[in-house]
Amino acid sequence: MKKFYLTLALLGCVPFAAVSQTILNEDFESTSVITYDPNLPTGWSSVDTYDGNNDEYRWTVNYTSNSLADSHQATVTGSMFGDDDGVGPREEMLLTPELNLDNTYQLSFLWKVAQSILSDKDCDLQVRVVENNDTDNAETIWSIWDQEALENSGIIGSISGWVTYSSYIDLSEYQGKKVKLAFVFVMFGETGNSVYVDNVKVEQFTPATAPIAKLSKRSYNFGDIYMGAKMYSETITLSNDGKNGLKIEDIELPAGFSTTLDPATVDLRKNESVSFNVAYHATQESVTSGAIVFKTNGGEVVLNVKAAKQMLPADATFEGFENGFPPAGWTSQDWGVMYGANTLEGDHVAYAAGSMSGPCYLTTPRLDLSGGKEQSVTFTYMDSYLSEFGEGSDNNVTLEFSTDGGNSWNTVWTAPYNEYDVVTTETVSLGTVDSDNCYLRWAYSEVVFDTETTPRLSTFYLGCAILPKYYGMGGAPEVASVVAPEDKATDIYNKDVELEWTKALFATGYKLYVGSDAAASNLINGEDLGDATTYTIPSCEYGTTYNWKVVPYNDKGEAANVPVWSFTIIADQTIDTFPYSEGFENGFPPLGWRVTNDGSWTEWDYSTSYAFEGTTSAVVGCYAEESTSSLETPEVELPAGTPMTMSFYWGNDYPVGLEKDESGLVKNTSTADDGIDACFFEINDGGDWKQLAIFSDKNNKYWCRESVDLSAYAGKTVSFRWRYVGHNYDKSEGAALDVVRIAPTSEAGAAFNMTEWNAGTVNYQESVSTTTPFSVVNDGASAVTIKSAEFSTENFTSTLAAGTKIEAGSGIPFTMTFNALDTSSEVTDNLVVTFEEGGSISLAVTGLALASDTRYYNFENETAGTTTPKGFTTIDVDKKGTLQLTGMDYPMYGVPFAFCVQDDNTWNNVFKPVSGTKVLVALVPDDYSTADDWIVSKGMTATAESQFRFYARNWESTNSILPGTPHSVQVLVSTTSATDTDTFEEVMPLTEMPYYDGEWEEFIVPLGKYAGQKIYIAVRHTVTDGLAAFFDDFYFEHFAEFNSVSSSIADVEVSVYPNPATSTVYLKGVEEADVTICNIAGAVVKVEKGVNEINVSDLAAGVYLMTIESEQGATTTRFVKK
Repeated sequence: MKKFYLTLALLGCVPFAAVSQTILNEDFESTSVITYDPNLPTGWSSVDTYDGNNDEYRWTVNYTSNSLADSHQATVTGSMFGDDDGVGPREEMLLTPELNLDNTYQLSFLWKVAQSILSDKDCDLQVRVVENNDTDNAETIWSIWDQEALENSGIIGSISGWVTYSSYIDLSEYQGKKVKLAFVFVMFGETGNSVYVDNVKVEQFTPATAPIAKLSKRSYNFGDIYMGAKMYSETITLSNDGKNGLKIEDIELPAGFSTTLDPATVDLRKNESVSFNVAYHATQESVTSGAIVFKTNGGEVVLNVKAAKQMLPADATFEGFENGFPPAGWTSQDWGVMYGANTLEGDHVAYAAGSMSGPCYLTTPRLDLSGGKEQSVTFTYMDSYLSEFGEGSDNNVTLEFSTDGGNSWNTVWTAPYNEYDVVTTETVSLGTVDSDNCYLRWAYSEVVFDTETTPRLSTFYLGCAILPKYYGMGGAPEVASVVAPEDKATDIYNKDVELEWTKALFATGYKLYVGSDAAASNLINGEDLGDATTYTIPSCEYGTTYNWKVVPYNDKGEAANVPVWSFTIIADQTIDTFPYSEGFENGFPPLGWRVTNDGSWTEWDYSTSYAFEGTTSAVVGCYAEESTSSLETPEVELPAGTPMTMSFYWGNDYPVGLEKDESGLVKNTSTADDGIDACFFEINDGGDWKQLAIFSDKNNKYWCRESVDLSAYAGKTVSFRWRYVGHNYDKSEGAALDVVRIAPTSEAGAAFNMTEWNAGTVNYQESVSTTTPFSVVNDGASAVTIKSAEFSTENFTSTLAAGTKIEAGSGIPFTMTFNALDTSSEVTDNLVVTFEEGGSISLAVTGLALASDTRYYNFENETAGTTTPKGFTTIDVDKKGTLQLTGMDYPMYGVPFAFCVQDDNTWNNVFKPVSGTKVLVALVPDDYSTADDWIVSKGMTATAESQFRFYARNWESTNSILPGTPHSVQVLVSTTSATDTDTFEEVMPLTEMPYYDGEWEEFIVPLGKYAGQKIYIAVRHTVTDGLAAFFDDFYFEHFAEFNSVSSSIADVEVSVYPNPATSTVYLKGVEEADVTICNIAGAVVKVEKGVNEINVSDLAAGVYLMTIESEQGATTTRFVKK
């Protein structure tokens, strides 16, 4: 066992300069083979609070084959489960001999702790300094929970359990004192685990008084580098071996050498380091050797660098994919380019990772290999693949060669199988060739998917290609290709039209010609753009077709046979007719609107989820720090004599996070950007943008209506934009916009919060009410009072009442109801509200009232999760649990059912319903076996014109990756039963539904052959190994028994009496039924289950609709409450 060193007083015969600078060196080694030996090294001691008989629970010398260094170490542990006498809280202290710190010294030691200590945070390992044997007041100078102390001791970053660490602690603060050092095991609670200490040394050292810079390398040799190539070094580190705060003041770089290290970002704490690379770019101007000098506040450090330039073979071309992709003259099919240091060569590398559309090809320009010489190609590559079980990838990569212009190809090289993540430079012989029409292409094999397995694919990186002579080298350039706008593109926005084209092979510059004339010259006539490949035209004429061409040139001349392209500007979209509204329902951006951004991924787009009105709203989110995007309207010509108001709904969140306020009156109170993200509403008047409103409030989770008085801009042509700024990527919440409206300001200053209401399709003698919150809001400066609220037809009613007062800046919500009555046609109308103070406002409304011989079911009145919609019987033939869709949460999840009503809002808005928000869903069984699901109508009497019409779709679309088996649908009819499937005969054969392409499939089934018969109509769904199918909008058209309000139930007349009634209503013709009573506005006011009489004494006087449902079917009738 090593002993601590004798003090100078015991070595008086030794000259001072020869005294050892190590005063403690303990490795705990001995001949003991006791696992937990309580006999500590000479001079060492312990202070124990544990008084039991288990030596593990106090400091001992541990003999083990798994020690920190050799075979012995100091250790102590606690009760792991708190079920014995080793429980805490307690402290166990291991003390060194007394040390005379007559100089500046440093403590070093090895240590590790159990993982559970770090996970549970139930223990600590500390180092304390004990003076005068006063252990109670010892000073803690190090702890595994003190991040600063850990870093100062050389441990950077988080620590892990069962890992051996070395720590170094400066003891110079105690110079001139005699102390003991204590290693202290602290249990915070009842449980704990093991800590270990070894190789404890105290050595004299000179403490740092400033930062000290240190490089991991003193020199680096790049080796041979082809002219034009750029290569990066392996990783190099700069570390701080001194005090906190190492900074770089300057970096001196020889010509051609660079570094990825940004001096402004370096501020290293003690023992902290930063990694970087240096690079060398071989050019005529670059030197081949020199010194990179890092000037820091901790001294200068030098990295000596050198490289050897290598000339390309005669007529060869170097391609490093640094100047755009694909490079000039190259073509790419599903290859890409990746940016970043440590690629194969330079800052960019070409790569392929597979495509379902076919093989991926990267093809060179045409090569001139005439002359009958031996030819070759050299390139650097890496095939990257992480193998889980040692297997190789399923794809292969080859190099193919054509000598006949690409008509035929021969494989000249194949990437080695199962050799991955190795950077390799390959030279491939092309043989003796005599053709000037040659091409090379790197081919990544076609990816084949199936429903059972996912292919194992590698990523292939290609860089530093040295190619044979290009065809046409030394002559005039080739032509460029159009990038944007596409040739013959239409509806191009008229401002800031950006033209873009590809680089042309051998070109050093480009001349641009643009015009509405055939020569493409009356706007831009041969302007020399240098080597630019884009040009922005500030403004173009509405409705005009422009021709344009780009003529590449070099010192040998101009390209020949240059193509002429064209684009057509949108027709004049100036807004000059009012009221104007935009709800983003017909394409995005709407014609005449435009989206701009700063080049980041932050960009206004549309969302079909949770719109304020309709199905679509505009939305934007922050996808980069300090990014911005604007959504801009066309120009607006505001009339001179009519005051105008602009209103819209917006919110500081995505639509899914915004609620609709039932009153429509929640206010946006934002006054400033909160520094996270914000949306600014601005007006352009004469070229300058001016802020009119801002929304930046994370606590306001409502769609808020913004109303802006435009009277100050009367008679002017202006435009508007919503400019979103995202500052913080992690905390930003985005913005949403919907229902933009510009309308004359009413005399009373009032307005509707919506632009229109479409009640949809309604059955004969039935009604439907609004569900979207409608309001009349007062944007004026004083209160207004409703004088009247009227429609011109009896089909529409509202809850607005004369005499209602609306305070300034406030509003009132209201409901509208569409009553089909016996209209049997489409009804259009207007809700006109007049005010006592003068003026009126108008809201367009429409609804389709069906004829009496038709019944329509859109399932909107059903509760989500219902498996037996009113008027139908469902039969689950397979009787199996339904597939549990990952990431979804909806009613009846996983429960067996045939058909189930579901709401689009709980299905991530995947339905795209034909109408409303609800559809019928049928799912494959949870074991992917065959589904067999039926939904059967109530009995109805057919006529010669009867037909059944409905809509259905697969969940998966034509754009789905690995779509499942398409679902099938069949229609059957029974003349005897709604429940016995054996009685049904087929009237529409089992039909496979196509994948969804944006439109639901409509099915029409003629049923005239059953004229005069009572029939039950069934829709049968089936699939094996699919996912889900959706059904919506069932129409039973031209049937005999829909001619009266009181429909029969199983051929028995059902009626209510007395009618009118004062207290009780009785059912006649049915023993018991479920009864739902609605007022004339469509609101449910009473529900009774399994009854034959209903107490209506609590209802207000008026007309009501009563729906009566029994096992035989359902009917609706009117009754009057006196």
